Amino acid sequence: MKGLSLLGLAQRAGKLASGFEAVRRAVLGGRARLIVISMDASAKTAERVRRIAEAKRVPCVEVASMRELGQAIGQPDRAVVAVLDQGFARAVREALLRGE
Repeated sequence: MKGLSLLGLAQRAGKLASGFEAVRRAVLGGRARLIVISMDASAKTAERVRRIAEAKRVPCVEVASMRELGQAIGQPDRAVVAVLDQGFARAVREALLRGE
């Protein structure tokens, strides 16, 4: 999947925050450009992330699973990541919305 591959590139480039606390800090600090949430994240985590993202006007997209998201970035299962670079964010969002 192209969108997930791009997340891996963003991770290697140091342009990704991974895990709830890191994502929260990135959003509140104004660094997050896109949030990617796994569909099997806990309802509480997803709601907390979406609320913070909405308050700071950061777009969110979903991927199928925590395992898929973690594998894409070379980490254990992940519920949420934030893309910190506008170029990566645009490319990831477009690819995921197209189902790529």
